[in-house]
Amino acid sequence: MGHGEVLRLLAKRNTDIGDQHCRLVSRMHSLLIELAPGGIAKEINASDVDAFLARVSPKTAVEQIRYDLAVELLDDIRRLDEQLKTSHKRLRTTVAASATTVTELFGGRSSLRC
Repeated sequence: MGHGEVLRLLAKRNTDIGDQHCRLVSRMHSLLIELAPGGIAKEINASDVDAFLARVSPKTAVEQIRYDLAVELLDDIRRLDEQLKTSHKRLRTTVAASATTVTELFGGRSSLRC
């Protein structure tokens, strides 16, 4: 009992984490463009940012701060990646326990990516 409310709460939490992840990835993209023209021209993931930052040598105080902020932001993105994994697992477990058939509907399963 109460599965509907539990699923609603977990789905809202998952959406909130995903929204925050999208904001941080967008901010990372902006910082990387400021560090090197073009930044990363594809979907940003942690390993690509690591490789990108390894190639960057900040020459001014402003570039160094941008670089440092990108490193901090990457830590935040990794934390949110882990939170999303945990959230997805929790949702799958709760959906299975609820014995709902909603997931059998077309479009009942989606994944937001930034």
